[in-house]
Amino acid sequence: MKKCKYVLISKLLPLLVFILVVFYTESQLSRKPIYVGAQLGSLGPGAQLSMPISDKLTTRFSATFVKLKFKGEAITYGVSNTKETTLQTGAFGLTLDWNLFEKYPFINLSGGIFYQFNKVSQTRTFSYDDDGSIEDLGSLTIELDAFPLNPYLGLTLGKYNPRKKINIFLEGGFLFHGRPRVDFSCTGRIEPTAEQDD
Repeated sequence: MKKCKYVLISKLLPLLVFILVVFYTESQLSRKPIYVGAQLGSLGPGAQLSMPISDKLTTRFSATFVKLKFKGEAITYGVSNTKETTLQTGAFGLTLDWNLFEKYPFINLSGGIFYQFNKVSQTRTFSYDDDGSIEDLGSLTIELDAFPLNPYLGLTLGKYNPRKKINIFLEGGFLFHGRPRVDFSCTGRIEPTAEQDD
């Protein structure tokens, strides 16, 4: 899965550069404004570029990322259990907004594709204090992620107004992830062996 992600990223980078060039070129040729904004959502904080194509269609390119780490330690019967949890979320997104109703220009149907960096992992390290002598018992690591390319469908409330310096939008939708992948690994004494008893 990791090798697959690296291959996808290497192939997506030229595409992302191409998208930015197209945004800029189209804006210069059509003399339509490009809106630059900040966003905050379930995929983390980030930035967004938006450009109206027509009265009913608007294209958006977004990039978000956040990585959080949590650490903790507990001691039970002399065994120290140190855990480190990592939560990573973020995405590159290319979205098309379509205005559904002429009477309600602030209601838009949104659809697109997202390349996500979502991953949750936790590592637990076990050690034993034997009269002041610390003995390493091993570690346990669990990782949860999914296929990174995900289609998106949502609803956006808001309307671009070139006369205003700030435009506010609300958006809600669904990303289709598919089945998640769980990776489980152990080291040291807690590593399973072929001769392990039932």
